[in-house]
Amino acid sequence: MPRTPLDRYDGREFDVLVLGAGITGGAVARELVRRGWSVAVVERRDPGWGTSGRSTRLVHGGLRYLAGGRVGLVRAALAARLELAREAPHLVRPVPFLLPAPGSGAGMTARFLPLFERLYDLLARPRRGWPPPREIERDQAVLLVPGLSPGLLPERVRIFYDGVTDDRRLTVLTAVAAAREGAVLLTRTEVVRVEAAGDRRARVTVRDGLTGELARSRVRAIVSATGPWADATRRQLGLPARGPLLRPTRGSHLLWPARAEGGAVLVHPADGRVLLAVPTEGGLLLGTTDVDDDRAPDEILPPEEDLRYLAIAAGRLLPELPVPPRAAFAGLRPLLAGPGHPDRLSRRARVVVERLEGIPVLHLVGGKLTLHRPMARRLATHLAREIGPPPAGERPPGLLPGSPVATAAGETAAARAAGLDPVQATWLVRRFGTLWRQVVETPMSGDPRRPLGEGAVPLAGELVHAVREEGARTLADVLARLRLPEIARNGDDEEEMALSALALLGGELGWGPGRRERELERWQRERDRTWIAPPLFPEAG
Repeated sequence: MPRTPLDRYDGREFDVLVLGAGITGGAVARELVRRGWSVAVVERRDPGWGTSGRSTRLVHGGLRYLAGGRVGLVRAALAARLELAREAPHLVRPVPFLLPAPGSGAGMTARFLPLFERLYDLLARPRRGWPPPREIERDQAVLLVPGLSPGLLPERVRIFYDGVTDDRRLTVLTAVAAAREGAVLLTRTEVVRVEAAGDRRARVTVRDGLTGELARSRVRAIVSATGPWADATRRQLGLPARGPLLRPTRGSHLLWPARAEGGAVLVHPADGRVLLAVPTEGGLLLGTTDVDDDRAPDEILPPEEDLRYLAIAAGRLLPELPVPPRAAFAGLRPLLAGPGHPDRLSRRARVVVERLEGIPVLHLVGGKLTLHRPMARRLATHLAREIGPPPAGERPPGLLPGSPVATAAGETAAARAAGLDPVQATWLVRRFGTLWRQVVETPMSGDPRRPLGEGAVPLAGELVHAVREEGARTLADVLARLRLPEIARNGDDEEEMALSALALLGGELGWGPGRRERELERWQRERDRTWIAPPLFPEAG
């Protein structure tokens, strides 16, 4: 048994060191291990802390990309959507989306949305079980999306199905799967030095951010999968100056505590941009903006102008939503550098190869969450050209933890039969798949089925499971994975649940008073760097 997390890294030799355990880094690590390379992954915080956990929570082709003629990109993403949904239907599920009435918005995109949707369906074929588009009555449509203005909809409403996920959960489980399949995953850790080690190797020193411990290994190649930190990573590694790889754009979102069974494609009344209303576990999410942002990725929060922009759309299109929204957040898209309006920037991925201390450094930049697996396969092909084929043989693809799920509905029924109420059963199956049984049977000092707060979820067993089975190392890791500010009913409820989680984890892990204080401070600091309580704009409606 390793004495500390770094014991699995120290003194070893790896074929590849992957920087970043977002969705791209986790997928790359899985792919490389599967092909037979030895891999270590270094992540400064927790998987999904950055862009991968701050998306619009869709696994989709991108309906609005058709307006820019990106047919090939949409087709590839729809194929990837089907691959993920078939393997892990608990994590990626089809959700009905309503199209707005022809007169609900301004601009070219709004007028051609029905045509784009039909092309979208053609590109998604063969469906292989994915639900086809259909029409429903307006009265049924209004029930799918709470707060939606009935005036936006015709008597018969066209709906199509797109994929919805918990992006952070998908990212965490991708990283956990990579570790279970053989990668060494180091979280809360960063690279502090890279130096030549001879024989076309480099010696890489890393530091554990929680303990301060240092460890060193020798590697044959480095893969940078740091998303919007890509240019900063180049500078940190000491690579020669060059033009930026990325042109990051900010996507802001608002979330309302409204239970929704479906989503909607909406058109902003001011500028005709397509917005999406997406059902999540915490409520109804509205996004997103697409604005250039050159701030440090660690500091990205939605500015007032983004919140006002989204609030105006909600006031016109979703007038019955409760006010104010519960939470707001923003993420940076790591788009490839290029000219033009942010909406028109490429969503494709690119592999850029450089050399440092005698070894190749491969930057995987651009792309989108839905395409993380094809991106990883492409990176593996480039790596083989740089360091040769892997020394070990290729293995069959593994499955994400909690897969395979025959049907999410069947697992949910089994969870209810085991004594969980409907909310708990749905919540656990969507997060854990077939492993929901392991969660509710977690050995611990208290009852693993006990809710953390006054609501039905989350359950105490989830927190302990996150630490013991899924690599969470801090209170902040656990609470951010739960999206506490989104699922808590209000600020007081959030504070009480955070303190309850601290007491639970502190007792299970033997944290003393000093450690508990540091854990709470870290959570509050990282929480305030991710979510804000949005102001109410009375004039927006």
